[in-house]
Amino acid sequence: MEQKIYILGASGFIGSHLTKLLKQTSRVISVGRKICDVKFDLSRDDPSIISDLVNSGDFVVFLASISSPEVCNSELDYAHMVNVA
Repeated sequence: MEQKIYILGASGFIGSHLTKLLKQTSRVISVGRKICDVKFDLSRDDPSIISDLVNSGDFVVFLASISSPEVCNSELDYAHMVNVA
């Protein structure tokens, strides 16, 4: 079975660049809220969606977060749930 790299947060700034770079040499599965191979929203979706996809030997790179200072300041509970919980 081919090893895969799952990049959570692939639609963000760092995730999009890392995905593009790794796709040149590896089997990459982009995971995110926007245009990605797997649509996933940390604040709404069940994490088992991801764990059901990942096999032994696969890698998961977790880059998903809410980094907007405005959102983190005005929606502290939401930002904490996504970024920490």
